[in-house]
Amino acid sequence: MVLTDGVPSDTEKEGISMTSKELLYIGDALGHEKYFLTKCKELSEQLQDSELRELAGSMTASHQQIYSSMFSLLNN
Repeated sequence: MVLTDGVPSDTEKEGISMTSKELLYIGDALGHEKYFLTKCKELSEQLQDSELRELAGSMTASHQQIYSSMFSLLNN
């Protein structure tokens, strides 16, 4: 399955097929992770408190890892 701009574009690869509804769910999940990633990064750049800034940075890294993992699984 190949992703274009974070949206699944092919429904079958190597014998694995997905319905269009499943692809929409996956596209939504990727969009949500990207949104969370962006908001956490923005927040970490705005916070003055070092502990909160570190927490937001940690959340940014976590959402980046989730997004990247999902994206790479779908592109393999």
